Amino acid sequence: MFLDLLEEVQLNREGIERIEMIARESNHRQIAFYESIGFRREGVFEGRIRNADGTYEADIPMAWTKHT
Repeated sequence: MFLDLLEEVQLNREGIERIEMIARESNHRQIAFYESIGFRREGVFEGRIRNADGTYEADIPMAWTKHT
């Protein structure tokens, strides 16, 4: 389904240049999936998520950019 969205944007949505999302740093499977379909990491927001055990983790901003 996500690949269909990217294809729709690539082929039919001239006004959309980027799709952005944020992943939790501990969600390695999610990050790997998004990287495998063309998203790139754009940084790290340290300590933005407080876990149930009181520890903190980072958000990883990611973006996909339309190929022109």
